[in-house]
Amino acid sequence: MKRLGAGAAPGTRVVPNNRRRRPSWRPARSHDVDVDVDVVLVGSGIISLFIAHDILEKTDLSVAVVERADGVCAGATGAGQGYLWQLHRDPMNADAWSMALQGRARWRELAAADASFTVDQCGSLLLATTPEEGVELEARVAAVNDALPIEDRATFLPDRESVVKEEPSLSDSVADIFAGAMLKTDGQIDGQATTRAMFRKCERSPRFQSYFGSTVEHLIVQGGAARGVVCADRANGSKTIRADAVCVCAGAWSSTLLSSWIDGDAGDRWRDAIVPRRGHLLKLGVGQRRGRQRLLNHGIMESSYSKHYISLRGNHCVANHDAYDVTFTATESGIDGTLLIGSSRELGDFDQTVNSRAVDDIMRAARRYLPSLLDGSEVLLETRVGLRPFSATGPIVGPVDGVSGLFVAAGHEGSGLTLAPSTADRIVSSLLLR
Repeated sequence: MKRLGAGAAPGTRVVPNNRRRRPSWRPARSHDVDVDVDVVLVGSGIISLFIAHDILEKTDLSVAVVERADGVCAGATGAGQGYLWQLHRDPMNADAWSMALQGRARWRELAAADASFTVDQCGSLLLATTPEEGVELEARVAAVNDALPIEDRATFLPDRESVVKEEPSLSDSVADIFAGAMLKTDGQIDGQATTRAMFRKCERSPRFQSYFGSTVEHLIVQGGAARGVVCADRANGSKTIRADAVCVCAGAWSSTLLSSWIDGDAGDRWRDAIVPRRGHLLKLGVGQRRGRQRLLNHGIMESSYSKHYISLRGNHCVANHDAYDVTFTATESGIDGTLLIGSSRELGDFDQTVNSRAVDDIMRAARRYLPSLLDGSEVLLETRVGLRPFSATGPIVGPVDGVSGLFVAAGHEGSGLTLAPSTADRIVSSLLLR
């Protein structure tokens, strides 16, 4: 890629991120330029930072990350449970399946090479709560085993007794457990710790810059190509960042930016293409943990959770404010031994406040499955709320039609941590092909 100089050529225009308040195109003057890099990444979640990491590792390009919050993990990444799972995914969805498989392998490689990254290789456990789900789980195990390498073999657990043998924490469960499925090669990572470690690794490069407390207000377009962004910086006022490429990794906010930057039908297609899906995750301190003894042998999930990984058809997702779902999940932090339980999904607006109904429903479900652990002595240490970026067509990764040099990496819903490596690989490949 050829880097742009600081000055603006004739034909430059600045596209605001709010179409209703957009002024006429105005030129960006040379003295407006405060920063000059090769690539601007909008957002500082794990998708953005993994892209930054791979750009720095695989190319000689410079990168600037722009984030409106005051630090990393401000969106869905910081509220995630950190699953690196294949068991709950559909092998028939070949693209998402291969992306997740690649991501799982890449995280293991990173953890093996760098102690800053830790993968808890605890395995996964899906629970069937009806006889029908048990039949579906058995079929899932067969399909997963057909699609996995020979060293990865899922196991079908045909009854409650076999499930409890593998996961004693469920022995006192009052929930209906008809069957289970287990994949011992699945694992998990701590989303917050991992993202911070990735940021620190990027920071060590002289070709990396980051700007927190900076809201991207305009996309600079010159000759039909993206040439940087204009930011409103809480500390320093307006800042212009010149670049040869801009990649939107803003999670649930990505559609809002893209639909306001692109004119006509091309921009309208982005409206509601990615919508926020609020989720809650509870972090609990549990007194029964003694020494190094684990609370859970596996990450645990109701098999109905897998419905969230079925690709829907259509170009848009229309937000339904009544859409609400709670599915029991539980993992144990490999870092501090706390219990992470969830999870809720609410399709609606950009509200990130705590929904007490969701918290109560999550706790109620968890107590049914883990009554011996959650007997009232547990302590709620933290309620994490994040907005999953939901796309009805699955993750949207690659160039954006209508503006050369503009890319998007969003719509991963609850799979950002798992799919970050493969997403980064695709974006870096697209950048190098320009």
